[in-house]
Amino acid sequence: MKISLICTKGGWHANELIKAAKKNKIQLEKILLQDINENFDSRFGDVIIWFSSKLETLDRKNLCFHLMRTRVVLNNDCLELPFLTRKYFQQKYLESYSSLNSIPTFVFKNQKELLSAIPQKLKYPIIQKPNYGSQGDDITLLKSEKDLKKHSYDTQKYIYQNFIENNGDYRVFVLGGRMLGVIKRVARKGSYLNNISKGGSAEVVSNEKLLTEFEKIALSVASMFKLSLCGIDIIQDLKNGKLYFMEVNTNPEWKGFQQATGINVAEKIIDYCLDLHNRKLKNKTDLIRQYFDKNIANLGNQKFHYVSRMYLWTREKFYREELDKLKNQYLGKNQNEVQEKIKDLLKLKYNYNQNNLIAWKTRKEYMLKYPWLAPFNAVLFRHLFAGTLYGNNLRDSIKKEISDKEFVKLGNKLYKDKKAIIIMSTFAVNYFYNLDHYFGKSRYANPQYFLKIFEEYAWKLPGNETLGLYMLTHAIIGASKFYAFPIKRVKIYKKMLNRIEDLIIEKYFDLHLDIKFEFLVCCRICAHKSKLEKIILGEAEKSLADNGNFLISRFSGLPTSISRNFPDAEHRNVLFIMANNDFAPLKRHLSQH
Repeated sequence: MKISLICTKGGWHANELIKAAKKNKIQLEKILLQDINENFDSRFGDVIIWFSSKLETLDRKNLCFHLMRTRVVLNNDCLELPFLTRKYFQQKYLESYSSLNSIPTFVFKNQKELLSAIPQKLKYPIIQKPNYGSQGDDITLLKSEKDLKKHSYDTQKYIYQNFIENNGDYRVFVLGGRMLGVIKRVARKGSYLNNISKGGSAEVVSNEKLLTEFEKIALSVASMFKLSLCGIDIIQDLKNGKLYFMEVNTNPEWKGFQQATGINVAEKIIDYCLDLHNRKLKNKTDLIRQYFDKNIANLGNQKFHYVSRMYLWTREKFYREELDKLKNQYLGKNQNEVQEKIKDLLKLKYNYNQNNLIAWKTRKEYMLKYPWLAPFNAVLFRHLFAGTLYGNNLRDSIKKEISDKEFVKLGNKLYKDKKAIIIMSTFAVNYFYNLDHYFGKSRYANPQYFLKIFEEYAWKLPGNETLGLYMLTHAIIGASKFYAFPIKRVKIYKKMLNRIEDLIIEKYFDLHLDIKFEFLVCCRICAHKSKLEKIILGEAEKSLADNGNFLISRFSGLPTSISRNFPDAEHRNVLFIMANNDFAPLKRHLSQH
């Protein structure tokens, strides 16, 4: 394997990459690209890290397109967003296509036009920064009209923003759809520039709540701009507490980040290049599984979901060990912590997924009608997994917070409300199966009843077909106690699979990969062979993300900002891995007969 580093200069960062490549016995060569007519084609390696070049925009775009036909290129943003390096474009693009907080940003033809924007659009102090630049160079704080007239002599080169009062800003380093870490940069005394290159200091951000917020913003921005390697700057307004996107750096410096965090970024980049190169060498299931196994630490809130499903499905030692590491975090270290975690779960009213806005609007009536469905489900899931994964029974702890009567009251009311069951879909069906598990007897989990509801309502939900599909798939998954046991009464569940298959065939191109993979997983649980298997897995073959070894819903369904994020892609990818591996409890069950 050979890596080419396209850059305009050498220096510390290039040397770090060369050192990391040599450590992995990989050849890395710097290419100082000046002119597209230079005959470099034969010199380019298997993977290209595109940091910077002196090519014009069109030349850069044409060369990148040519190289991507036979090689992997980081970053290839210049193909679709050739003006991404310009700060005005970044803010306007984000403002148009995202709900994230962008900073109102203005450009002016001349000083007179700039002056006329005050105070309607801008108020002193005003930040003047180059539209194209980095490392805090040539940024000026304009505190008065005198400052403005003194410094804004060439307004067309700059963008203008209201100064955001802050006590520092944040640099988030993103690689391959994953957040490597976050540092806070604080300006030296007397300066308004937080950049480390301008004397600012750096400290590691370890607050979990803040990290979750930064991850959400940074991964959404990286996805939106189709970047696999970038540094994203975020600032918090001290007046209102809001987090704002400042800018994205496609050629990020990492010396200060590395010194503060101890993360060897160059080694991470080389390892990532190796991951992308391995696409030629491995089948998709092994490729994706290896990527997730290696990057479990970057899954954030999805970590438990991944290792629990993989352990229940495969019963492999690796996932058992990962689960054991998460036990105290999931259940609590002692009885008091267990009780507090249950109380926290009961605060999760209206905890419903809003990714599908149509489904969100459809569900609103029933969310208000059954406000305790989500928190009760969260508690019952904690009880289920405490037992199937750790051998703990939480019933006594739960009864201190929720009486059996309250559980049954909600179950009885919901069970009679057929339309609510299909609209609330997974939430309703999960509740019925979880409730039966909690009480240790079969009362609500009636697959014939759910199939009847599907037949009556599924075809009356235009644009919301996934609700009916997920209702049936979760009936099958619920019957297995979420992959813990082989299911009984397979005949009725196979009948469900036939109806799911019919609807997937009819709506195939309107459905995202998640539901298709979940269908295949259910086929595995029931030892059912579907004629759609080859078609769905064929779609998966063409759905690898550009920025990492994970699957996105490339052809339908989910927004790009969601499908390109590594943590948010976990559900889809763990289902894909499961769909391509035998169900361990099912194998044991069959061996007994």
